[in-house]
Amino acid sequence: AISRQDAAVYLYRCLARAGQAPAPQISNLSRFKDGYLVSYYAVEAMSSLVELGVFQGTEDGYLNPYSTLTRLQMAAILYRAMT
Repeated sequence: AISRQDAAVYLYRCLARAGQAPAPQISNLSRFKDGYLVSYYAVEAMSSLVELGVFQGTEDGYLNPYSTLTRLQMAAILYRAMT
């Protein structure tokens, strides 16, 4: 099991190594009701991937950084990251 914020960190590091990671937009986490809950080590990764549209919040405005990802959610995240 992996949390959404930890998955964001791993994916961001992979994208950065490949030269594909954008500059982080930390302020964009404030649009989520729980954006302030993202751990300090994951803020750059999560904000960058939100900016890319790879990580998206729920319809009710939550990012859920501590929620565990399902395989389906991870597949969707990887698909959005690669396209």
